[in-house]
Amino acid sequence: MNYHLVYQPFTIGDILLVYFEPHLKPTHHEVVGKMVKIFHLHHLIGVNFLQASLQFKNLPTGIMIKPAKELLQAMNQIFQKENIEPLLPLPSGYVIAQIESKKEHPDSENLFICQLYLGDAPDQSPIKMTVVTNSIKVKEQDYVVVAKAGTLLMDGTFLVPTPFKGIVSEGMLCSSQTLRSPQLQQEGVYVFTKTQPLGKDFFGLDHVRN
Repeated sequence: MNYHLVYQPFTIGDILLVYFEPHLKPTHHEVVGKMVKIFHLHHLIGVNFLQASLQFKNLPTGIMIKPAKELLQAMNQIFQKENIEPLLPLPSGYVIAQIESKKEHPDSENLFICQLYLGDAPDQSPIKMTVVTNSIKVKEQDYVVVAKAGTLLMDGTFLVPTPFKGIVSEGMLCSSQTLRSPQLQQEGVYVFTKTQPLGKDFFGLDHVRN
């Protein structure tokens, strides 16, 4: 089951937000102790943990790209009592890719169409993605980080496939600011200076080989 965790105590309050289906609008909710179950019709689309700091230890603030195993275990103990599917560690949605080709958008002089290569699937077929960007910086063969559709961005928005003048962008090339990674310092789209492991989770790398 896909999910996203957000904890913003200074703006939202002491509430841990769990999104399962962010594209669906809530129709009603059910309060169970210090937990609020949020539904779209009969479908559970999210959970709010009230007084979260009292229920869970050492909660990081912001969007939790890689939630700690201990936090997931504590949440799953509560979910088990409510017959909610347990949360398993998930990829962040930010992956390493290489720009295979870049060409001008046929209907815009300010946009470019990039074909990305993310490595090979288990059957050895290449994994590719189309991204529309306005970056004049990136070039063919560059190693970059791409946020795939369905990813929760650092500003709290969910990335969805987006058409740009007839061409659908299936993801977004990421800058240092987008990634909010202090060890990366570049203007515009972040481009690695060394070869990177294609298809790997950026936030799952032990270190960035820049």
